[in-house]
Amino acid sequence: PAPAPELTGPLTVRTTPGGAQVYVDGQLKGMTNAGGSLEIPPLAPGEHQLRVVLGGYGSREEKLTLLSGQSASISFGLQAVAPPAVMKPVRFAVAHKHTFGFCHGTLTIGAGRVSFRSDNPKHSFDVPVSEIKQWGSVKIGADFYLTLANNKTYYFTSESTSAVLQALQQAMSSH
Repeated sequence: PAPAPELTGPLTVRTTPGGAQVYVDGQLKGMTNAGGSLEIPPLAPGEHQLRVVLGGYGSREEKLTLLSGQSASISFGLQAVAPPAVMKPVRFAVAHKHTFGFCHGTLTIGAGRVSFRSDNPKHSFDVPVSEIKQWGSVKIGADFYLTLANNKTYYFTSESTSAVLQALQQAMSSH
């Protein structure tokens, strides 16, 4: 008969707070209980990559060398991460350029959205920032443009073009 493979003793992982997912070598082994403890059955001796993950907290990783027949214990204090800052909406008076003429309205940027409310409702839109495919400044006939996920491009003029472009940059980078 083949000899039994060498194994370590159990590995105990402790997290503060509890409820963290525990991965060993990229494989989920379980979740720490409410008290923050998880016992992982014996593993092969040698080096292992340990990772703990808990939503709202930063993940932690550690390399651990386990010896044959020996139990091990490791503890992680997880740090809460601040939610991403939500940009407060800012509003700009703009004119939307048509092939012939303009319609006037308000462009609002912030809270993960970009919207244009026009005096001509058929030209209004309200979309998540993720639906802005392209944006930038233009030189001929308009100050800036927005291209939405549906490939519709809106050209605008504004007395606040630099502030609009700065707000768009901030909205896109925080998305």
